[in-house]
Amino acid sequence: MLYELSPDGTLRADPIQAQDVARWRKAERGRLLEARSAFTEECRSQQALAIAFALDQILATVSSIIVSVFWPIRAELDLREWMRTLAQKGIQVALPVAVALG
Repeated sequence: MLYELSPDGTLRADPIQAQDVARWRKAERGRLLEARSAFTEECRSQQALAIAFALDQILATVSSIIVSVFWPIRAELDLREWMRTLAQKGIQVALPVAVALG
């Protein structure tokens, strides 16, 4: 939020609060990964299709777009087939790039 920035644009966060948030995020990622892993592959595939369909409905109203997505790891949502379909339609698909670990 804007109030968290100092006049020069640097983050003015409480370091203890930042550590608490980082710990919470790490724990939450672990919890969600465990929950997603409990679903069967078929269930995850059906969910991906349903989400892709809903995203198609949203994107149908936009004329010129670049869609930013992520490459699935572990039990994350796998939208690779949807990405392929978008690319075949001429829609630009953007993936993040990690230049180093961490």
